[in-house]
Amino acid sequence: MLPLYAARLRYQMGEIQKSAANLALSLKLARAAGREAAIRKLIEKNPFFSAMLRSPAHQELVTGAGASIPEGGILAQARGSGDVYELRDSVREAPESRSLSRHDPVLEQAATADQEFKFLRCREAIDAYRQALTLNQESGALSPSQTGAIHEKIGTCYHRLGLSSEAIRSLQRSVRDLPANVSAHYRLALAYSLSGQYAESLRALGETFRSAPSQGELRKYLLLAKTDAELEPVRDLPGFARMLGDYQERLQARR
Repeated sequence: MLPLYAARLRYQMGEIQKSAANLALSLKLARAAGREAAIRKLIEKNPFFSAMLRSPAHQELVTGAGASIPEGGILAQARGSGDVYELRDSVREAPESRSLSRHDPVLEQAATADQEFKFLRCREAIDAYRQALTLNQESGALSPSQTGAIHEKIGTCYHRLGLSSEAIRSLQRSVRDLPANVSAHYRLALAYSLSGQYAESLRALGETFRSAPSQGELRKYLLLAKTDAELEPVRDLPGFARMLGDYQERLQARR
């Protein structure tokens, strides 16, 4: 059930490929336990999970041949499914952006970058965001929170390109400008882990949990920390289980 809940969470976040991978894992584990038919029925009948079947990739896994995922296949299906495929931990726009003139060149360049980001054109998005930041050096149109959001998106793009060092530098800039940016802290934890800096990754996870603005957000990031493949080496650290246990106890105490 744990990867199934992770699949639903990722689907809600627009992470179609990651969601389908979690769903495939859930079905694989269910098959090994002799519970595959029950899990498939649960997904089809329970509205809590059945919304995922709007994605052709998920529908094929549940009603089709099984739980195998061809490399790149799900992403291609998701792009053609009508669902908006967005990056994990998509960045919330800073509220100040609404007050900027629609004809402001910095805002227009940032909007162009957002379109590249939305459709996973990572290198194009990085170039466009950097152009917006360059323009902003002259006009000062963006607030620190807005530049922090842009640096998070740049870091997210670098992370998806497998450029961990570049991702870390951009995400460090983001959390410097936005210390309470929970998604940037989490993305930084992922980047540190992929670069082999496991202690730093664990520290960034701690900042993620401390920055969570609500119980729902804290619960979401606790689940992601337990299921994200990038964090598998970090989960072997002695402090990982202790940290998660402490925050799970806090959640229980607030009920």
